[in-house]
Amino acid sequence: MSFLKKRKQLQIRRYVPHLVDDSPIGIYIHVPFCVHKCPYCDFYSIPTENYNTEELYDTYTNAIITGISETGMINSSLRVDTVYFGGGTPTLLGAERLNSILKYIKKCFDVDDDAEITLETNPGVTREAEMKALVKGGFNRVSIGVQSFSNKELVALGRIHSAEQAAETIKLCKRSGFSNISIDLMYGISGQSMESWGKSLTLAVAAGVQHISLYSLTIEEGTPYGQVTPQHPRR
Repeated sequence: MSFLKKRKQLQIRRYVPHLVDDSPIGIYIHVPFCVHKCPYCDFYSIPTENYNTEELYDTYTNAIITGISETGMINSSLRVDTVYFGGGTPTLLGAERLNSILKYIKKCFDVDDDAEITLETNPGVTREAEMKALVKGGFNRVSIGVQSFSNKELVALGRIHSAEQAAETIKLCKRSGFSNISIDLMYGISGQSMESWGKSLTLAVAAGVQHISLYSLTIEEGTPYGQVTPQHPRR
């Protein structure tokens, strides 16, 4: 093995120590901005109400692109089969910024032609024109934070959307060209009944989405919910 080839492998292992042969990798981009911070959420996210959002989003986008460039200089030969934009609410950046980040990922890495490229969004802040532009830019999967089809439960969760907006967002994403749609649903919500949980499941299935993720509401320390809800000792 030549010195340069050996050096290349060692450089790759600095970032992907578990890499074996030509195994593909996934790239995750975190967009830590939300319109409103939900009281149960312990993910790193920032409510943007007190910021100049255009300046904030531009600065963050440029920082992400710089990071991709620096990492890509070492790992440009790595094959990528999934790209996931999570948050937060990634669609707050807007289609132009998100497409520029994705374009740079494709420039700096060997992204498969059929790679799954996902972004998260939330009802109430999803715009059809933006979603169409994202499909055109190469995004092919969307994950929607529905959480519940009960307005009472959405209020209990501190969500800013309604059940009706959730249903409309699914339709909007379909109209925009997304054929691979996932939605999140949550159980264990205060006041939730088996009847209301069953209704949410029924509506989710009837919506004709390709994937449904089910999550238990977990009370985490440091969140507003964690400060007012007694913690049960772990067993």
